[in-house]
Amino acid sequence: MGTTPLISCLTVTTERLRLLKDAIGCYLAQSYAPRELVIVAGGSARYQDAVRRYLDGLGRADIRLVPAGASLSLGAYRNLSMDHARGEFLCQWDDDDLYHPERLRLQYEALCAAGADACFLTDLLQYFSDERSLYWLDWMAYAPAGPDKVWLPGSILVRRDPRIRYPETGGVAERGEDNALRTLVFEHLQATGLGGRGYLYVYRYHGRNAYARAHHQALSGTAVDARFIQERAPELRRALAAFPLPLPYIVRARGGAPVFHYNGPTAADRRPARPAFHARAEAS
Repeated sequence: MGTTPLISCLTVTTERLRLLKDAIGCYLAQSYAPRELVIVAGGSARYQDAVRRYLDGLGRADIRLVPAGASLSLGAYRNLSMDHARGEFLCQWDDDDLYHPERLRLQYEALCAAGADACFLTDLLQYFSDERSLYWLDWMAYAPAGPDKVWLPGSILVRRDPRIRYPETGGVAERGEDNALRTLVFEHLQATGLGGRGYLYVYRYHGRNAYARAHHQALSGTAVDARFIQERAPELRRALAAFPLPLPYIVRARGGAPVFHYNGPTAADRRPARPAFHARAEAS
């Protein structure tokens, strides 16, 4: 693949330092080397100072803080992070979700293999903090709604392009801004999906999300069945060892059926594994 390009991971954060620290930890653990993390911090001056102090303690030149005013829309915050990025590729890196150490590497390799400009994940893990339950969701269930609807919006890895910007005004600028960006990618660029690696991304419901619990519960309707999880249990357990989720929790299948209790990694789970990617050809 030649020289690997710089990937800019883009985070927007407001008043939730504990969650942000987890997202930063996931960034630090990435196996893909040429990367940077741009953090746009809204909220109070006190919060911005707390983020700055935490980053100063890390002493990482590849992590930069961009303080921002409190009156911007979420789409405007996201565009600000784009404007401060230095990478050839941009990756949305939400402050309240978790990412496997192989996420950037596998998405970039899938993008290259497809000759695409963008790569989205087509499945993911969903974690409910209040009940300590984890589901594997397959967004291929949304295929009847359109070829781009199987792409998880917040998982985008995209080559920098001036046409690809988040909406800054209107209702969609506050919620659904990543859906709007996905539509632009579908219209202007060639994109591909990376499937069968749902553990690369953990979407967390923690009570302070942009969408209410009912929205997250509706998404869990796309959960895979118990047989799917059982067949992939060793692979999944190895992946779960990378995430700072409180123990124990239950891995559930479609309809909420429990498949196994996860009490932490065993010695076998801690052995490093570098899975080969599986790219789905949902190119636009």
